Amino acid sequence: MSGRAPAAGNRSRARRQPLHGRCGGLRCWEDLKAPATAALIREHVGTGGGLALDLGCGSAAVAAALAADFDGVVGLDLDPSAVRQARARGVPVVRGHAERLPFGDAGFDCVYSYGALHHTRLERSLPEVARVLVPGGVAVLADFHGDLGPPAGRGPRRILPILRAALAAFPAYARRAGTLTALRVTAYRLSPAWIRHVRRDVFLSPVEFRAEFQTFLQEAYFHQQNGLIVVVWRKSPEPAPGRTA
Repeated sequence: MSGRAPAAGNRSRARRQPLHGRCGGLRCWEDLKAPATAALIREHVGTGGGLALDLGCGSAAVAAALAADFDGVVGLDLDPSAVRQARARGVPVVRGHAERLPFGDAGFDCVYSYGALHHTRLERSLPEVARVLVPGGVAVLADFHGDLGPPAGRGPRRILPILRAALAAFPAYARRAGTLTALRVTAYRLSPAWIRHVRRDVFLSPVEFRAEFQTFLQEAYFHQQNGLIVVVWRKSPEPAPGRTA
């Protein structure tokens, strides 16, 4: 495993400003989801260890949950509020964009993300993921697919399903974290800012999703579950001495 410290570099602007941290309910929501997300990453990383990059880390709830699984976890997010919240947890975070990662080549043993890459141009972000991984390193990239909304180019998602999903989740949140936390999370998910944000999301169909990721991460494995596709890709190790790639 590498254990090399990443170096900050150039940053690029987002096409759309994310919403992490504008409401306390979002951090509560991330905290509620973090254990399941961390378990998903562990399932595909194996023994872990080395240095990991949390791509689109938000308030770093998942990074904190995975701290014991790696020698170090570094977060990356574009939103300055998210960066502040992540640092308040004690997680080292760099502000930057996935399309132009501010790290040197081959600095991470693992790169993972959850629900972040659909905000990026995959033809730019996926080669960046491959670039910053060490030979033999693994990427675990989970994102939503187009069965959850209209295909690209067909306009914004409908509001009613978004509202229904937020309200339907309230009982489970209340059981897990209490009524007050459930109210904060649900209020956030019903807020006009969040609804505007979600309505602009555009997801690839499952077929398009697989084709796009396979183009840049050849020989990746795809696992479809619970409205997500989880992409697992291991970078080819360096060739043995005396052999060509």
